[in-house]
Amino acid sequence: MTAVAPVPARGGASPSLVRRAIIHFLELLKQLLGKLKHAPPVFRLREFMKHQHEALAGYPIVVTFPVLWGDQDAFGHVNNLAYLRWCETVRVEYLEKAGMWVPLPPKGVGPILASIHCDYKLPLNYPDTVHVGARVTRIGNTSLGMEHRIVSHKHDDLAAEVDSTIVMLDYSAGRPSPVPAEIRARIAQIEEREFAAAAPAAKAHRVRRG
Repeated sequence: MTAVAPVPARGGASPSLVRRAIIHFLELLKQLLGKLKHAPPVFRLREFMKHQHEALAGYPIVVTFPVLWGDQDAFGHVNNLAYLRWCETVRVEYLEKAGMWVPLPPKGVGPILASIHCDYKLPLNYPDTVHVGARVTRIGNTSLGMEHRIVSHKHDDLAAEVDSTIVMLDYSAGRPSPVPAEIRARIAQIEEREFAAAAPAAKAHRVRRG
């Protein structure tokens, strides 16, 4: 029996072209799956997501979270601690991006949260999705100020504003440490603006007795 080569349909692609297209698609899919293997859960979109909402236009890092049923308390709205947990996650994302995060348990010099204040503006309920932004507003000698905004997707409105202070701490000595120049440069790059230079360290003065 004589083998007959398949004849492509009139106007259609040849089997060899289709085969190459499929192989190319599978290669792209393999590369994508390789990247997703090391990615965080889908509800934590880690990368820069600028201008997702007009209220977040000035926030270079935005992370999206689903509002879970378990986030609600006995009053039927999202508990106030959930807002702070969202901000904690976004803060860590920012610190990692700026090269400030240290392995746990912390050693050497690294960031520590010194204070946080949340102004609740809108009660949230399940189901909903929130977009939480982070930006650095100031860099001092040993600390920096960070602001967060939480925006409700369902209400299309601002749900909370959060202010916090992060201190660079020498974990071995237990005292504040100057913000390194390379950290200042990375934050300036993330924020796409310059920050005021660190003030000169104050000199210690001896007090003469007698």
